[in-house]
Amino acid sequence: MHAERVRDAAMLLSHQRAYREFPAWWVRAALERKGLEVAKFDVFSGKVGTDYVHKQLTWAKVEATKVGAIAPELYKGLLDHIAALRKAADADEKLSTGGVRLGGSYCLAAKKLSNALSNGTCAQR
Repeated sequence: MHAERVRDAAMLLSHQRAYREFPAWWVRAALERKGLEVAKFDVFSGKVGTDYVHKQLTWAKVEATKVGAIAPELYKGLLDHIAALRKAADADEKLSTGGVRLGGSYCLAAKKLSNALSNGTCAQR
């Protein structure tokens, strides 16, 4: 989604780390390194509306102000882009009814490996 991208760009341009959840592949690998196995994994999506987009753009504008001290022209460009996205969001009929799908969220459950596996016994999957 463009609102999230401009928010992340503003954070990176002001020398911050972008807000982002850990990707599922990384979480799975980290759990496995700790001796756990993923017992259940689900991916789900939800619908978002204009309010969600406006919150992301407001956050982007706050982050963009931090760019102003570093690069005033870039700051102006970010503000112009944020304003254009806000206008487009307000004009989007699907957003106004809360009907735009935003996916990629996940939930996973992990459990300890059985003794046979944790003691070095190989198991074929």
